[in-house]
Amino acid sequence: LGSSSVHSRGVLSLSWNLNGKRLATASEDKTARVYEVDDNGTVKSIAKLEGHGDALSQVCWDPINPNRLATLSGDRDKSLKLWDVRTCQPTSIKLSADFLNMSWSSNGSLIAVGSVMFSNNDGLGEMKDIIAIVDLKSGDIK
Repeated sequence: LGSSSVHSRGVLSLSWNLNGKRLATASEDKTARVYEVDDNGTVKSIAKLEGHGDALSQVCWDPINPNRLATLSGDRDKSLKLWDVRTCQPTSIKLSADFLNMSWSSNGSLIAVGSVMFSNNDGLGEMKDIIAIVDLKSGDIK
């Protein structure tokens, strides 16, 4: 992608938008980046999305809106952000746990987030899977 377009730390997730014209990346440097990719494979950086307080674990495009992107950050940040990549302005949703993965529903109205938690805060003890559903219309987390 070229040295002027890459993250300063490792890329943890990649996702193509629904029409295959944009590629988004999520990084340990607390940012997401959006690139336009033409039919010849030429890449152009179009957005740097900043605002998370910790590394981004996941990036995922809305399945029906080619301009809407979700980013997920766990650890201390514990937030999901929804971006309109044309304006680079996010809507933030605070989460209750350190979620690592996410997936949109096919109609774009829900996002599932998932992770694992331990019964002790030291990372030891019994593991428990956690899955939550975020209703994007109401903002409710179930």
